[in-house]
Amino acid sequence: MASSPEGPGWWQASDGQWYPPESHPNYRPPPASGKGKGILIAAIVVAVLLIAGVLVAVLAGGSDDDSADGGPEVIVGGRDTGSTTGGQVGTDPDKSIKEDAPDATSELDIVGPSNGAENAVISAAIVDIQSFWTDEMPDAYGAEYQPVEGGFFSWSPDESLPPCVDSPDNISGNAFYCGQADVIAWDDSDLIPHLYNTYGDLSVAIVFAHEWGHAIQARVGMEGATVTLEQQADCFAGAWVQHVQSGGSNFFTADGPALDQALAGFLEIADTPGTSAMDENAHGSAFDRINSFQEGLEGGAATCSGYSDETVGPRLVELEFESQEDLDAGGNAPYEDIIELSTSDLEDYWSKIGQQDFGATWTTLSPAQAFDGTSGESPVPRGLRLARRLRSRSALRKPVLARGTEPVRDRTRRCS
Repeated sequence: MASSPEGPGWWQASDGQWYPPESHPNYRPPPASGKGKGILIAAIVVAVLLIAGVLVAVLAGGSDDDSADGGPEVIVGGRDTGSTTGGQVGTDPDKSIKEDAPDATSELDIVGPSNGAENAVISAAIVDIQSFWTDEMPDAYGAEYQPVEGGFFSWSPDESLPPCVDSPDNISGNAFYCGQADVIAWDDSDLIPHLYNTYGDLSVAIVFAHEWGHAIQARVGMEGATVTLEQQADCFAGAWVQHVQSGGSNFFTADGPALDQALAGFLEIADTPGTSAMDENAHGSAFDRINSFQEGLEGGAATCSGYSDETVGPRLVELEFESQEDLDAGGNAPYEDIIELSTSDLEDYWSKIGQQDFGATWTTLSPAQAFDGTSGESPVPRGLRLARRLRSRSALRKPVLARGTEPVRDRTRRCS
């Protein structure tokens, strides 16, 4: 161990010391050269997770009505987020902010706020999340919550840089909490408008709930590897959504399609396949991020407070590239292969789970239907049909996702 990293792959443990790669719980020897099966593995995981994410959102928060479809450093993460053309989720994302929500913009002094509609969502999220932690901190940590005092900075390229950054590259497409100055800052020209317009207002609020997770870590002196801190912040974000779902928010709801879309936005900022959990900026794969979010959603902030390198490390899912071909393709398989392999695997999974956990025989679904959006009415989405079928089974209550990543970074969009 050492007081600073001595080479590539060195990681920082909860004792503040740095350790060599081979001592990490998730260390794996370099893979031997091989064919491109990593491409298919990564594609299957992503496809399965996207459908499973719909199930979690609909089953955990959906309506029964089928018509209702303080450390000295900046905690910063960077990773390749792949394509940023997320508009396929929908051109008119569902809204989660309540129609009768109070105007929170007058309660905050945000430096450089944008004039966009998302500014009202940001203000509502900040007020609501701070109220949540005022109530939750004593139960989770036995201490009173201390509000963020350094300020809130909404940044765009034509404005002065916020505290803790010395280059626009450090904040462009990003949102972060800085423990040294106790501030939260975000890019209001790229990241926030993209999330708001593509995935809806709840996705924006979840980003802020995640950043508040880092503020909580600073207040309680939480230490650990970067990926551990990020996983705990994801869990805290889920705990806040639980608070919203229970009716505790004066500003937001978190049910049905709006939560589906917000989780899709969450997946966009996951680590790409091939990123090691030992990477200094690792946040976790899509499986890891959704798993931690779901733990907070189901167990609340008290569940998240127990996170540590020892509890998080062994469960992380690392999707390695096994050849240059895998790396060059970015983990992407042909679309046709993704549909065939993921649906086949899902059918096999639910046929076993249906009998094992629910005492019911699974009926195979009709083949997936392609729809180009140019002719006729769209069929009911396959994931939604599956969710409706499962919701009709009275024995099913809470699905469990598999538990738990960046050789190339373009740093186009990220949240610390």
